[in-house]
Amino acid sequence: MHTKILGLFLPVVFIVHNIEEYRSFEKFKTFYLKAINSKFRHRTVFLYALMILTIFVSGVCISNYLMTSQILRFATTIVAMSLLANGIQHCISSFGHVKILPGTISAIFLLIPCSAIYLVFLEKETQFSILDIVGWFIVSMIVMFLSIRASLWIGYFLFKRSNSCSKK
Repeated sequence: MHTKILGLFLPVVFIVHNIEEYRSFEKFKTFYLKAINSKFRHRTVFLYALMILTIFVSGVCISNYLMTSQILRFATTIVAMSLLANGIQHCISSFGHVKILPGTISAIFLLIPCSAIYLVFLEKETQFSILDIVGWFIVSMIVMFLSIRASLWIGYFLFKRSNSCSKK
């Protein structure tokens, strides 16, 4: 039961993290988006992508709270693991560049601690092994990569559509 309640905090943590990244979009773009197609490096595309990801994460975590389902619990666990992986990635990137990059502050103070707390309570409720964590981490990395790419594409299409509608 504790994980259902803790899962409700994951979207809040995610929103705060997204705000930090969005506020520093130009720096974020320089460090994190330089390897992707330039059409995805527009501030509005990024905002749409963040909104889509936030709605998805919120939907999963709220659904997990409202309904009892192993699939929703697993999906919420993957969200927690993705936030943990994202937080670790921000810390490693900041360490590598020897400066605090956008998203690192919320990663240190929110993403990593909240995800870790969720996993501690999940372990008390379900008794999982280290192999489970490794598997979840691998799945979360794949899900995170695919969901970021998909949300950027959707954000790009929304951006193009809104621009074409405003020109008419």
